[in-house]
Amino acid sequence: MFGQRIHPDGHGVWTDGTRQVGYFLELDRGTEPIGKLADKLSSHRRLRAEGGPSYPILFALPNRTREQNLHRRLAERPEPSLVVATTSPESGIDPADAVWRLVGNGRHRLALADLPVSHGQPGPLNPGPPAADQHPLHHMGTVSAIVGEVESASRRGRCWASSSAS
Repeated sequence: MFGQRIHPDGHGVWTDGTRQVGYFLELDRGTEPIGKLADKLSSHRRLRAEGGPSYPILFALPNRTREQNLHRRLAERPEPSLVVATTSPESGIDPADAVWRLVGNGRHRLALADLPVSHGQPGPLNPGPPAADQHPLHHMGTVSAIVGEVESASRRGRCWASSSAS
């Protein structure tokens, strides 16, 4: 996928109600120099210029200091065609919460569903927005039916697991 132009640590599409946010994830363990992290953006910029999706690039960093250092480095050479957001454990542990700090947007943090995104036009380097039949639980029925069953079981006192927004 994406023509072997990028090699993120992860890729996904977060769904919150009717909003879908595609993203690329870079998981930093603190073992590479900050400059090498910043260099990863050039391949994302090329992908976007060649018709790839406008998904945010999310950097999950091991601590707030490293996150601040990455923001400083990215401020030195901005990538205006990219949406880049960062987080660290001090910001919270739930990636759906307002833990994402956009590069160039001060210290304000956003929820994952609130990050700017565009699926763009489907093409050779862009799968386009996901269709309902591509949902991993599609073969089990609709997600709302599953959630309804969990909620119903919970009301009857038979719930063995809790569910949250996905």
